[in-house]
Amino acid sequence: FKNKTREVTASDVKFSLDLACTNLKNNEIAYLLVDRIEGAKDHFDNSNGKIRKGGVKGIKVINKHTLQITLSEPYVGFEKILTHNGLSVTPKEAYKKYGKNIGKHPVGTGPFSLESMSNSKISLKRNPKYWRKDEFGNRLPFLSKV
Repeated sequence: FKNKTREVTASDVKFSLDLACTNLKNNEIAYLLVDRIEGAKDHFDNSNGKIRKGGVKGIKVINKHTLQITLSEPYVGFEKILTHNGLSVTPKEAYKKYGKNIGKHPVGTGPFSLESMSNSKISLKRNPKYWRKDEFGNRLPFLSKV
């Protein structure tokens, strides 16, 4: 963030899911995960407003790009839960810097970056460091602003 770039890793995803399973006052999405992931309920009940050492038992980083999530029981809709906008990936360093105000400081790796934000409008501009290209080698996205 702030003109620094790095790739998203499985550790970022684990941090975000562990955070979502805490009993922090501003965490309004724990209900999505605590009864679904192995160890998430224990993590929630004993987190005292922070991520416990090791995080949630059922969320494991296998390698830099692989995360393993063990569910308490099979649940066909789990992949859909992971798409909830409240479960977006947040780098640990951004959370440490912004804390409970992280929502006012979006961090991402996508084709657009934040230009401005108000209560009624969000403006996004093309991310000049976005890596993806189309099949002809043209840098994406084609739009300069959304």
